[in-house]
Amino acid sequence: MIRIRLKQNLLPVNVTNYMVSEKMITNSRATQPVNYHSIWKSVVLHLLPGLLALPVFTLLARPIQTAGFPSIMAWLITVLLINIPFELGYLLYQSKKSKGRLTLKGVI
Repeated sequence: MIRIRLKQNLLPVNVTNYMVSEKMITNSRATQPVNYHSIWKSVVLHLLPGLLALPVFTLLARPIQTAGFPSIMAWLITVLLINIPFELGYLLYQSKKSKGRLTLKGVI
């Protein structure tokens, strides 16, 4: 059992459940302050990728099905073209805003 100190509280962490090593926990950046956002921003960040992907999926689904592929293929293409670039772009935007350079280190 390893204990992590967060804001004067000790939380027990079972390393086998989280599949992390003791070295990762001790070298973690979890002790740095975290900027929290509002509940509305959290809702928007969860729903926006799906709302962006829905029209693309509906446009791709019929032609993909008539070509003989299952409709899940349209969703996979949509994820590759819309969701992944949007989510990575947002993370890179946050790193540029906070650190001044495009990097995923420290944002994830």
